Amino acid sequence: MLSVNELSELIGCAEMTIRRHLDSLEERNLVVRRHGCAYLTNDAKPTIFDEQIKLNSREKFLIAHEASKMIRPNSTICFDSGTTIHRIVNLIDPNIRFTAITPSLPFATELAKLGNVKIIMHSGTLNKNNLTLEYAPDILQKKINVDISFISCRSFKAPNGTYEHTDTLIANKRWFANIGKKTVLLADSSKWLKRSVQLCVSLKNIDTIITDSKILDEDVNLIRKLGKEIIVVSDVG
Repeated sequence: MLSVNELSELIGCAEMTIRRHLDSLEERNLVVRRHGCAYLTNDAKPTIFDEQIKLNSREKFLIAHEASKMIRPNSTICFDSGTTIHRIVNLIDPNIRFTAITPSLPFATELAKLGNVKIIMHSGTLNKNNLTLEYAPDILQKKINVDISFISCRSFKAPNGTYEHTDTLIANKRWFANIGKKTVLLADSSKWLKRSVQLCVSLKNIDTIITDSKILDEDVNLIRKLGKEIIVVSDVG
């Protein structure tokens, strides 16, 4: 990351020229401008579970650990697909009894090892990339009393909300966000600088965002100004 001043010195041209070129790049969605700096935008790609689970591992663990503390005895929890959500399963108190609703085969398989958890899955088409059951009208039409819905995303942009690359995953995610008394988005900081194709869950339908300390302060402040809770986790403290 270089500031406008540093780019000016490195390239040997005026800061005004640098800003003009950055404006052009931003209009083409190639960079994101933040406080005199510019970040390259990255296009979100289709999720490959075995690849995604290796990325930002420490950040995902910290986010999952914070989320696991929200699970209460005798509650009903929706767990969306996603590698951050997948990490929650190993952090759950094995003595807690609760009901879990999930479209994720890996998550359900691990959760089944906890004897006190009732698991609800729906029928649907298997997405072989992220091992998730897609679009399930049998459950999407039901009204279920859900305490918390944990959702994931391919990218996030305030004030709009979450975005997805795979349109067949959107129905489940929107249902989770609408059915829960509280909707919690788990999104590590890398999701905030990616572009994806389709708006999925509007920010108005999200109550809390859990992310990591690499997020920019201005993003944290914006979320709070919009009236949403944001929890920033780190190894410190």
